[in-house]
Amino acid sequence: MMQKTFQRFTSLLLSLTMLLSLASMAFAADTGADTSADLFGTDIEEVVSVNSPVSEEEIAKDLFQSLSEEAQQIFLAQIATDPGLTEYHRENVDPSFDPQAIPAIYAYSSELDIVRSGLANLGLSSTVTYAFTGAASAIVGGAGGAAITTSEVYALLFGTSIVTTIAAYWDEVENAFSDIVGVFTNAFSYMRSAVSNALWDTRDDAASVYYGSPVTSVSIQTFTSSTPLVRVRHANGSEDRYNCNTKAEKLYWRDGEKFFIAVLVPYDSTDMMLWVCPIPVDYATALAIRYQNNERIGILTTKEVLARELAQRAPGGTVDIVWHGTCTHKGDHNFIPHYHPLDSNGYSDRQIHLWYI
Repeated sequence: MMQKTFQRFTSLLLSLTMLLSLASMAFAADTGADTSADLFGTDIEEVVSVNSPVSEEEIAKDLFQSLSEEAQQIFLAQIATDPGLTEYHRENVDPSFDPQAIPAIYAYSSELDIVRSGLANLGLSSTVTYAFTGAASAIVGGAGGAAITTSEVYALLFGTSIVTTIAAYWDEVENAFSDIVGVFTNAFSYMRSAVSNALWDTRDDAASVYYGSPVTSVSIQTFTSSTPLVRVRHANGSEDRYNCNTKAEKLYWRDGEKFFIAVLVPYDSTDMMLWVCPIPVDYATALAIRYQNNERIGILTTKEVLARELAQRAPGGTVDIVWHGTCTHKGDHNFIPHYHPLDSNGYSDRQIHLWYI
């Protein structure tokens, strides 16, 4: 049975457009916007929904499929010891799951055992317990028993789409989040700080989705220096402006900054130039721009896994993606590797760019 929290949340989402916030540091300067020229067409005047209602099945399948093969085996070995999670996996992911068929080599992870039992003691819903156990499996599989950095732990968590679960079960998770972090840091005592910081970062990502005003349009206009100005309009009437005045290869970012708005503009008759707003944006803003799917306005991330995960995100689920390397766009003036989502016909034409550096 779904928890009351999930039911209330789903009901709210069915009657409201999904929530989105922008970083408070967003560059906001009006220098003659009335006379500026729109570079790439008119705005798309519709609410960008970044967190459509999701079912337990969708959360569970998305989580499990996001895990590496090794992490899946570690995860399955752990839930095989828990009748409740075993049944949950059968109901939502794989009806044929046989706990007896787990390879012995993946039979035990002390970290994962501590996480699963700790989460069980918190009395969380099956979906939340399943998702966070899966997230811990990703850390176990990715870290291999060694201490890794905050950004590396965050990338592993981000890849599991745990943010979706936190946002969908916000009341339940928010009320228990400090205890959840405590369970994880107890399990991963050899990298306590990195795990704690990464988990709080994912919580902030979810908060940016849960709170805030929906986006109604994203557009590009020229700025006084002829560098692109991205305008993000909200349903509450506010507008945020991002001056993309930094060449992509010149971007400097501090540790912990992850997402930047980037714009392709003509460099000459054949090439394009990639400009970036040096002010980072939150996850919800990045996701809304991803959903806008404008081929000229994209997101530059600081890790490949972040670009890949964003490219796969789509309203109502995930989509196939394609990677473009140096040989694919060799004519671009300041080429940066990136991912594209594929359209329904399997093509990347006119699809958004998700770059990484």
